Amino acid sequence: MSGRPRSCIVLTRPAGRNQILSASLRGAGFNVLDMPVLAVSALPYDVESFVWPDDYQLMVFVSVNAVDFYVARLKAMMTGARAQVDLGSVTLAAVGPSTAARLRNEPLFRVANVVAPVEGYTFDSEGLLATLEPDLALVSKAVIVRGQAGRNWLAEQLSSRGIRVDRYAVYQRHPVNWSDTGLQALKNCVHEGGRLTVLLTSAEAVDAFCANLKAGDLAYLLGAMRFVVIHERVAARLQSQLRSIPDAQVMPGVKLCAPDDESMLRAIMLSATL
Repeated sequence: MSGRPRSCIVLTRPAGRNQILSASLRGAGFNVLDMPVLAVSALPYDVESFVWPDDYQLMVFVSVNAVDFYVARLKAMMTGARAQVDLGSVTLAAVGPSTAARLRNEPLFRVANVVAPVEGYTFDSEGLLATLEPDLALVSKAVIVRGQAGRNWLAEQLSSRGIRVDRYAVYQRHPVNWSDTGLQALKNCVHEGGRLTVLLTSAEAVDAFCANLKAGDLAYLLGAMRFVVIHERVAARLQSQLRSIPDAQVMPGVKLCAPDDESMLRAIMLSATL
């Protein structure tokens, strides 16, 4: 990349989620700005409402955060209420590949059956339902482990098939306001002739990102931005939000990719070097 301005990669996932991508991108010569737009924290819970895996035939985890915060609760509960959990009769389902990998790598779940959308299906609720469909006749109770807010589509689809569905929220997300230092780093990259390639991985991240653009009067930077997103719904939300920003003169390019680190890395590098 010598002889041309350095592209700046803006990683917006919550703190602690960007190490692999950041290291790979820096190793390839990119300037990486780690600028989370959302913070994630555990929700409080009580012992009486805790959901145990062996009370269900199906547990759906919507994200890596859902796995991490649920496992933390499960470990705490196992030190008090129960010493062991029987995972022989429950299927653990993941919406995406990163979530599936986290489930498979969790020692507590080493004997569990982990399912995720297979090749040919999208990494979303629709793809997961299609993957699960052949075995749903064996499921009478399911629980969806999720954040405080989220889509209800999968729960509704499972309920329509006669399955009792519980929703179990284990974390919440909060918008993050960028610091003056972060805002200046964005400006400096563009003022030096570089481009900004921005990774956005959820509709909530889109909302928080655009709120920061508006608050920082950064609409003029959109002409230097390109976006990488992990789903068509995220792309649609982004385009809708960008149209609502005053003085936005240009609609930046948006590239879709799968929601795993390897796919995101390839898409970011391709977008940043075009």
